[in-house]
Amino acid sequence: MAENHAIPVLFGSETGIAASIAWQFARKAASAGIPTIVGSMDGFGTKRMRESPVIVFIVSTTGQGDPPGNMQASWGEMRKRSCEDISCKFTVLGLGDSSYDKYNYIGKMLFNRLRQLGGTPITEKGLADDQDVNGLDDGLLEWMGRTMSALSPYASITSEETRKLALTESRILVSTDQSATAAVTPSSRITYPVTVVKNERLTPEDHFQDVRHIEFKPISGQLSGLKPCCSVGFVPVVPQKEVNRMLSRLNLSGDETITISANTGIPLRPLDGEGLIGTTLSTRQLFSEKLDMSGVPTRGFFELLSRMKCSDEDREKLQELGSSDGAEELRFYCTRERRSYLEVLLDFSSVEISLGWVIECIPVAKCRQYSISSMPSSDIVSVTVAVVEYKTPYGRSKTGLCSTYLRSLQPLAQLQMSVHEPTISLPGVDSNTVADDVPPVVLVGPGTGVAPCISLIKHWHSNFPSSTSNKLILIRGCRNKGRDDFYHEYLDTLPEDWLTQRTAYSRDGPAKFYCQDLIRQDPVLLTRIPKILLEEDGFLYISGNSKDMPQSVTKAVMFCIMKHSSCTEEDAEEVIKELKKYNRIQYDTWA
Repeated sequence: MAENHAIPVLFGSETGIAASIAWQFARKAASAGIPTIVGSMDGFGTKRMRESPVIVFIVSTTGQGDPPGNMQASWGEMRKRSCEDISCKFTVLGLGDSSYDKYNYIGKMLFNRLRQLGGTPITEKGLADDQDVNGLDDGLLEWMGRTMSALSPYASITSEETRKLALTESRILVSTDQSATAAVTPSSRITYPVTVVKNERLTPEDHFQDVRHIEFKPISGQLSGLKPCCSVGFVPVVPQKEVNRMLSRLNLSGDETITISANTGIPLRPLDGEGLIGTTLSTRQLFSEKLDMSGVPTRGFFELLSRMKCSDEDREKLQELGSSDGAEELRFYCTRERRSYLEVLLDFSSVEISLGWVIECIPVAKCRQYSISSMPSSDIVSVTVAVVEYKTPYGRSKTGLCSTYLRSLQPLAQLQMSVHEPTISLPGVDSNTVADDVPPVVLVGPGTGVAPCISLIKHWHSNFPSSTSNKLILIRGCRNKGRDDFYHEYLDTLPEDWLTQRTAYSRDGPAKFYCQDLIRQDPVLLTRIPKILLEEDGFLYISGNSKDMPQSVTKAVMFCIMKHSSCTEEDAEEVIKELKKYNRIQYDTWA
């Protein structure tokens, strides 16, 4: 299949959902006679975008309106004033969650920017909302129908047999050669070998959550590029018990050496270098280190399984789960229960699925990032990890893959760590700003959100230990005093005239009391926060869970501005917008 005739289907995907939907769309397009090539926006690049007559974009929004990592470079280039025109025809599907403040922000911005750069939309942008009754499917199916109609003139595959291959054959070929030597395709991101120095629990044994302080030491020298508010990343290793369950399900021993390649005989292809193409490894290594079996499948996975050889009972159930009419059943069985790829394959044990299809369907394991709590210049890097453990609505126990992996690490254990640039810009933190004193900043970090605040405080205290400017405020949020007020031993050593501290203990009083409540009620905060933001050209930095907290804290700050300036809510909203515009309010949040 000639690549220059294929329509690029490009994704920006943080968790793998946008990538999965991109392949689902590409397979549907190819079955309709439209050849496709699929990959990330960064993998494709803006140069090739300018050479393409029509492009399909499928992108998600992360954090507080941030782009996924595999589209950051191309999106950054497209946002520059100097960016050359991209005069292609295009369509955009945005994936988002309307419970967040910046719902589908990246999809909307990409659509608008492409128009500004000379692009012509072939359909109106699609916005899929995870909060809809049927989740993302409502917006996805509606957009997909419109887009398939708009792309019909680009159908160039006349052979009905070739079209059918798009539905019946995997895009992945797996060859077994016991004489081959394992040669895993290297990651595009630089990683550093590190040793675990310390792994200790911060919360009491009877506390509802296990929160860890973990320290790492580079095996050779210091990590390159560390700054305050950096994050470091790890690719988790799957527990061998789960790996053995998958190997048994597929009738594999784990000792097989396989080579993964692209199936060039079907009319949909990956970009060169995408995924695991070109990798040689053992099947045990594949499921231990490369595939995220803990991921939750989308509707397309069930639709695909229903076309494979299986029992009549399983096929009937899979067809229901894979249809738009079965959206509610899918939500109860899979989405709400966080049922994984492995669990689905075990539930539907009669399905005869090849290893190629498994590699195609299960997303490649993603690097999980954690903000550092250490000073960047230190030879020790520390992170604060809340181990994810919860019960599903049906009472099934679930754990987070990476947090559980990190908890299991013992001192002297070795692993690979990557370094990720901070998403914020504060005086003295990045290379573009210089600080000659502690900058006027309000830090808000509930829970483990205090970790990057600690990194900032250590950095500034190292540079300005004698400052008495009283420009720095830290607002923490904990459940109970003495149980989860992380790093209070270090913070208690800092003088009040250097750092003003306030803590909201949400469970120690008769009613829940959060950071936003503290901001509204504390007389010092009511006065100092508006002065820092409005009179001292200061900053507000909010870190922690991205769900409701950032918006609630921002509204509390708006309340302070209203009190300070005796202005209306509408006027205060405009002030907040202006502060955000000039990066004076910044968010460092995660799901």
